[in-house]
Parts: sequence; structure tokens; C-alpha cells
Amino acid sequence: RTAIAEVHRVLPPAAWRFTRNPHGKPAVDPLLGPAPAFNLAHSAGVAVVAVTGGRDVGVDVENRDRRVQAARLVARFFSPAEASELGGLADAALQERFIVTWTLKEAYLKGLGRGLGQPLDSFAFHLTTGEPLGIDFSPAPQDRREWRFFVVEPRRRSIASVAVAATGRGR
Repeated sequence: RTAIAEVHRVLPPAAWRFTRNPHGKPAVDPLLGPAPAFNLAHSAGVAVVAVTGGRDVGVDVENRDRRVQAARLVARFFSPAEASELGGLADAALQERFIVTWTLKEAYLKGLGRGLGQPLDSFAFHLTTGEPLGIDFSPAPQDRREWRFFVVEPRRRSIASVAVAATGRGR
């Protein structure tokens, strides 16, 4: 049985309680027993919700057309390796790659449940055509094999990223 079915079988939805971790991430109260993990994000009329049977999860979504000062934000918040990779891109390619990388970073941080307590430049995504999404950590707070990452296009001009822990909660 799934954690969602187990909680629902024991408690009707109206009886569910929610808590927040020390960084503010909401969760189903663990005192209710095995519970699903969830995360949500919204932007420009698109909402993304991820629910797992207990694996930590984070999501983020952005509009591809959102104009940001990508070069400035990359230099300020991204790792040196990412800044180097993105530094040579033309403006349109930089904007697109920035949005994808930003959503991956946000999804990962939300999955960890630490918010911006972990600096964005402490880990790097290396996105290469034809290869799985890779993540490197510096310094290494975790083994990169502990997470799976997905980038989807929920609507034509939107990019959503999902970060899912490879195993169930062990905290």
C-alpha cells in the first residue's frame, strides 16, 4: 500500500494535520503515521504539485519568457563552474539555460527542505545534451546519487523541475 492510502485509510482528510520543518517546509504531521511527502510551486498561471510515498521532493516552475538579468544572477548566485559554463552563451541561450538551471536549484533546495539556508553556489548542475542531468556538490554535503532530477514542460512556455530523493526519508 502507498503512504497516501495508508494515511487516508486511518484518518479522513479533514483530520490531517500539517507541520513545518525548522526552515518552514510544510509536511503532513509525522505523528499521524506514514505520510506522503509533497511540494508545490506556481508561476504565471501554472501550478505544479509533486506527491511521493515518503521520498523527499521539491518542485519549481518558471515562465520561459520571464526576462531576468541572467548574466548578473549567474555571477552572483551560481557556482563558479556554472558561471563558466553559461558565461559564453548568447543572450537567448543564456536566458533559457538560466531558467532551467534556476528551477533545478530551487527544486533541489525545496526537496532538501532547507530553503535558501544552503547557498545556491554550493552545488552545481552540469547540463549537457544527450546525458542525464548531473549534479556536483562543493563541498559535498551529500552523495549525488541520492537524488533524481527531471525537467518538464507543463505548458508551452513553462519549465518545471522536480527533485526526488532516491530513497525514503531517513532523517
